[in-house]
Amino acid sequence: MKRATKFCIALQLALMFVALSFAQGADSSPPLDLSPVKPKPPASAGEADTITAVVVRSWNDGNASGWRELNAEWPLYGDTPIEIDITSLGGALSFTYEDLVRIDADVVILSDPAGGLRQYSDEEIAAIERYVMEGHNIIGTYLVFRWVPGSVSADNSGLLPLFGFQRGIALFDGSETISNVFEQQDASSSLFNELPGPTWLSEGYPQSQRPEDLAWGPEELAGARIVATADSNVGIVTVYDAPTYRATYISNMPEFHGGTADKQLLYNAIAYTEQRFVMPSFRTQRASVRLSDPEGDAFQLVAGFALDPSSDGMDPALEEVELQFGGFTQSLPPGSFTCMGSDCVYEGAGPGITRASIQESVLVFEVEGPSLFGAQKQVSIRVTIGNDEGRANIPLQGVLSYTDPGTLDE
Repeated sequence: MKRATKFCIALQLALMFVALSFAQGADSSPPLDLSPVKPKPPASAGEADTITAVVVRSWNDGNASGWRELNAEWPLYGDTPIEIDITSLGGALSFTYEDLVRIDADVVILSDPAGGLRQYSDEEIAAIERYVMEGHNIIGTYLVFRWVPGSVSADNSGLLPLFGFQRGIALFDGSETISNVFEQQDASSSLFNELPGPTWLSEGYPQSQRPEDLAWGPEELAGARIVATADSNVGIVTVYDAPTYRATYISNMPEFHGGTADKQLLYNAIAYTEQRFVMPSFRTQRASVRLSDPEGDAFQLVAGFALDPSSDGMDPALEEVELQFGGFTQSLPPGSFTCMGSDCVYEGAGPGITRASIQESVLVFEVEGPSLFGAQKQVSIRVTIGNDEGRANIPLQGVLSYTDPGTLDE
């Protein structure tokens, strides 16, 4: 088994937001903002390549204060230069795939488009999907997917799968006031680099897009993972690492008069770059769950996989390994696995992961403990080794178990 610091697992299983802002009268989003920005600090010598972003048909024609401030202040937040194009498509009446290709930005930004009553056509949604899937990241904030303030509306819910959400989920016609106090759920996420701690107070617009049932949960996810929450999952930050792009969604509006933490979060989302390797096959052989046993909950995941030929390998002994299975998440720090040749094994006392093994073509995780899981019929799976990861959803049937029909005779 080749060893290095980078490895990507792209899980491919055989089975596989709305908005009414904090309105005064008929306003959907914050009042228009044209405040001045601070002068740009001098950049250091030997800068990295600039990451470019383009704001596409968004609230206030893309002129939320945070984007303009980040253009001027990015050296305060990191070493990678960023440049945000607000004018090319921010206030466009329409756009095409060819427009996106011509601008050639590394990142697409959708800044509260539905809240600004920017209704994307089917062709525009297809253009965004095509461009992003060709290897460009995407960021969405606040009212991306839907807003219905009355006789007018904007429904961009066709974008939900691109952000790793379930297609067709029921979205509330309005938005929800939140405290803006966010808590990290995944401290290892690169989104939280240089943030002050496990919680932060957003100074952005204190409203959140939400589902009809108030809180975001596993039933709304189709590959995205919730990395931060506010007010019991009414406010969320999610990351969806697809094989060719990363989608980041922030359910409030940090770019509207946001503070230092807000701009750090947005900078991190824009500046994120990482080489990814697509695993050509992932075969979930078994996944089973035991609930309400006197000894506690338990589940087991067994999966076969193969690395992409261009991958530079994996080294579980030297990298952090993390498992997400439904509502359960646990990270094993570097050094947790003992490797002999290509066989790497972890053993723990629990509660949590009690045993895990990673071989050249098979992953096995066994987990035990009280109230670990909950009765879910559809679960998302994520395996992370180092800073690369893969994910997918599986259905659990009958007594919460899954078996690949192709393995029944094995």
